[in-house]
Amino acid sequence: MPNNRDFRRIKEELNDEIKLQSEGFRILGEVADFTNNLELEKQGRELVIRALAVRNYFPNDLMPALYSLVRATGLYPYMTDANGRLSVYDEFALEFHRAPINNEEIYFHALQAKVFNALMSKMNVVLSASTSVGKSLIIDALLEVGSYENVVIVLPTIALIDETRRRLTRRFGDRYKMITHQSQNPYQSGEGKNVFILTQERVLSRDDIDHVDLFILDEFYKLDFSEEETSNRAIDLNLAFHKLVGRSKQFYLLGPNIKGVEGLERYQHIFYPSDFTTVAVDVFHYGLPRDGEERLLKAKQLCESLNDPTIVYCQAPRTAEVLASFLIERSDINAAQRVRNAVEWLAENYHPSWLVPNALSRGIGVHHGAIPRSIQQYMVRAFNQKKVKVLICTSTIIEGVNTIAKNVVVYDRRKNGSVMTNFTYRNIQGRAGRMGEYFVGTVHCLEAPPAQDTYTVRVPLGTQDVDTPIGLLANLPDDVLTEWSRERIKVVSLNGLLPIDIIAKNKHIASDIQIDIASQISHNKLYYSTALEWPEYPSFWQLEALCNIIFVHLEQRALHNICITSGSSLAWNINAFAREKSIRSYIDACIKSDVFRRTPSEIVRHCLTFIRNFICHKFPQHAVAIGRIKDYVIHSYQTSEGGSLQNFAGRAESMFMDPILVSLEEYGLPIQIAQKLEHYLMPESGLDAVLERLRGFVPVSGEYSDFEIEIINDVKNGL
Repeated sequence: MPNNRDFRRIKEELNDEIKLQSEGFRILGEVADFTNNLELEKQGRELVIRALAVRNYFPNDLMPALYSLVRATGLYPYMTDANGRLSVYDEFALEFHRAPINNEEIYFHALQAKVFNALMSKMNVVLSASTSVGKSLIIDALLEVGSYENVVIVLPTIALIDETRRRLTRRFGDRYKMITHQSQNPYQSGEGKNVFILTQERVLSRDDIDHVDLFILDEFYKLDFSEEETSNRAIDLNLAFHKLVGRSKQFYLLGPNIKGVEGLERYQHIFYPSDFTTVAVDVFHYGLPRDGEERLLKAKQLCESLNDPTIVYCQAPRTAEVLASFLIERSDINAAQRVRNAVEWLAENYHPSWLVPNALSRGIGVHHGAIPRSIQQYMVRAFNQKKVKVLICTSTIIEGVNTIAKNVVVYDRRKNGSVMTNFTYRNIQGRAGRMGEYFVGTVHCLEAPPAQDTYTVRVPLGTQDVDTPIGLLANLPDDVLTEWSRERIKVVSLNGLLPIDIIAKNKHIASDIQIDIASQISHNKLYYSTALEWPEYPSFWQLEALCNIIFVHLEQRALHNICITSGSSLAWNINAFAREKSIRSYIDACIKSDVFRRTPSEIVRHCLTFIRNFICHKFPQHAVAIGRIKDYVIHSYQTSEGGSLQNFAGRAESMFMDPILVSLEEYGLPIQIAQKLEHYLMPESGLDAVLERLRGFVPVSGEYSDFEIEIINDVKNGL
């Protein structure tokens, strides 16, 4: 029986061109010993993939034997380049695994075929498999042959929504209407078919999702609160899951590297935990210290020496920009002429000293959460098109966005300051290699790797333990709750200041914090009855009153990280952005008034973080919640939706611009370009009408820069 020593020896021999020519028959025979042993199937598949990577060095008469091993390991998509060297049995097996995608020569591998057949048999499926497996092809095949009228796909990020929308529109745009935004109306029954591609928040805000034929949840491990940096989005995801699973005939949950699932017992399903992979990975550990310059120097050496596309993972935006700055100053990575137009546009519309365009000019892309979504999409596109060789990123890149990289450098073994789990580490590793392009990827871990562990997803709906937030439990129907959860809700409801209905609506704020805010308002009703009762636009002191509550009770630490150190400072920034009417003008105002001795590039990053995380998300969410608390404490309104604060919150959420115009950024159109198009696109009654006008727009050179024309055409091609 072959062993690990044999496995390592064969791996080395597969890198020896001379041996492959002279001893190829023996080597393939030893690979077959692995593939014929069920206990060694994983190692056998890896050896076959490595053999495919060097297939041109084997004697030609051994190709039928190699492709028989490909068939034996279920790697059918790799058989399509056999160039007539398949046996009749291999040809039959390949045809049996043809994916039912019209007019396309696409084939399932063994795992894809198994999952697809289970779903076509109307079973509920939970799939755990690596990033390289190609889980999206199963979705496309279901849409091709399934008799579905309404399909709902829930994705964790806007970027992944746009990527999925583009892919499905390209294949099925003539048969399904793709619904991604709140202002889009679906076809009614009998009019046509719909695919809702939404985040969990958008699922909850729609009241037109009733009859669902198939519900798909990507990255389902995010149901587990242990995998969320905060519980906010996990609460919404669990509520969205509960909403859809009760209205859908069938569900398909998919995610990576999971060994078990708890909490789904009430739903009949099949769980497929699989270590099937379509690429091989070589992993190198360097064990460098966290502090000092050694990691920077090693990252520099790797980025210079690795010839193929390379992703570098960093724990946070600041770390990513520190590394990018080091590479700009110290590396000899070649300048990227193909992105020159983008560099000029970014410098003009954000700031010439911003590190991101400066890095891009050197062939280094930067991708993190502070960068506007449309620019993130451009960075991924430029990387996949090999306009830049290196992409420095944070965890934003590991949440499903499709990248084509041979190499991954794990610069940090942390995620937001804490040592990452082995689960997250393996997700990052999964970005190395690409089926059909890079058979063997490489992972370079600069620090010691995280400890080995196994990961079981615990779905709170079915477990309901002490870690399950009241904000989730209070929004679930009584028949779903355990007796223990009902008692927890009863205890919270006896607080004497806020009814459980208000606490439930403000689900993103812990109940004890809501009660503290209610107490503060209650002790000074006269002041807050004026301070939190706003006309169309609040005076500065009214905005400051709200911002003081937000700063003290909710966001002090996060705001300190971007040099906002008081409620007054928070109010100034909101007011400044609303007044300036453009991102560049707001950045310039912040640079002019800076007292923290930050570099202009740091200020740009802080400003963009503030716009995305606070103005567009946390501030409006908190404002509406505090408005509800104020309405109850002062007016005893138990059904309040935020009162006079709601209108201003809504304007902030859309960056004090037209909401439909702002929504175009999700399609890859930067706000600045959308504003230039406003005279052509607006006014229209809804997003669908605006998109239709955009399809017919032809940008003229001279009115729009080369970069703007490139972006507009890319957005049009994706509609």
